[in-house]
Amino acid sequence: MNDGADIALSTGIDLFNAEEYEKAEPHLRRAASLKPDSVEAWYTFGLALYQLRKFDESRDAFKNAACLDPYRADIYIALGMILKDEGKFAEAETAFGQALRIQSDNADAYLQLSVLHAETGRWEESAKAAQRLVELRPTDEVSYLALAGAYQELKRYPEEINASHAALRLNPNSIPALEGLALAYGETGRYHEAVATLTHAIQIRPDIPHLHAWLAESFAELGNAERADDELKALARLDPQVAEQVQKIIRDKGVR
Repeated sequence: MNDGADIALSTGIDLFNAEEYEKAEPHLRRAASLKPDSVEAWYTFGLALYQLRKFDESRDAFKNAACLDPYRADIYIALGMILKDEGKFAEAETAFGQALRIQSDNADAYLQLSVLHAETGRWEESAKAAQRLVELRPTDEVSYLALAGAYQELKRYPEEINASHAALRLNPNSIPALEGLALAYGETGRYHEAVATLTHAIQIRPDIPHLHAWLAESFAELGNAERADDELKALARLDPQVAEQVQKIIRDKGVR
């Protein structure tokens, strides 16, 4: 038993969980040095280094953890996240795939695959990964947001609307879900519903310029020039340049 290593590891984990990554790093480094056969020490050390964007050291730490325990899916997911952030997408996909070979129902691996495919424009594959994620985590807002985002890029708007509504049932004040829903309504010409959705979103976050921009455009599409002007004025207080651009878009579309 190595009391010094155990104390360092316990302290490091506590600091990591408190999001004190810089303070956690030296304790976890010491734990891994004193107890090099500890999977948890290397794994948590790698996580802290990842949060500090020290990718080379973090990758080495995770590889050490994987050598000690090649059957822990979370190690390969963490390694894949580093590779993804470094733009090594093929290697990242291999790492996430390895995690799923170890644990075929690992929701985190499907989430990371959905994000990876989205970042590389592979929207069908992103949607498939997100669909599996929804099956595994049906009470997690993030699952439906990932699915809705993929459907939006695929222009599968009815399905995007359903996924966004599912996210909103879990969190009625989810701005990403409200944004996706409003965009889908706009793309399908359902401007009354877009107005209602954006009005709700603005009540929650009146400081987001593009919400006012979208609402102005939706009112313009409905022929309500007065309300469109009101939103343009609100937008101008937040971002005058964008307000001018939106006003020009509305004018050029000839909807007012």
